[in-house]
Amino acid sequence: MSHIAINVFIFPIVIFVWFLAYSIFMFFLAQDMSIETVFLVSSSIIIAVRIAAYYNEDLARDIAKLLPFVLLGIFILSPTFFSLDEIKSRLYEMPNFIIQITTFLGIVITIEIILSSLYLIKLK
Repeated sequence: MSHIAINVFIFPIVIFVWFLAYSIFMFFLAQDMSIETVFLVSSSIIIAVRIAAYYNEDLARDIAKLLPFVLLGIFILSPTFFSLDEIKSRLYEMPNFIIQITTFLGIVITIEIILSSLYLIKLK
């Protein structure tokens, strides 16, 4: 029972917080990427880490460690790193993506339930 509660309520909240954190970092650091691409990359990384965590924890840890280095590389290689006008215009576009963010959360909850169910079946 507690396993179900953790996988249905706690993990999606934690995953959503990490999704927001990754999206915010990428939002500010990768200004050449569109907002849709930022959300897609952030959600793909989160889902890949969760799937890898059920397969091999070390693999998931390595994937999760890779993202800060990628963001650092974007920061170093981007000639137009920080433009307040660009950030303001991108912030005004954010309300248009609430449906995409909630869809991501629904997909993550579904994947988490499927993976945890398969993991429980494997254990038994």
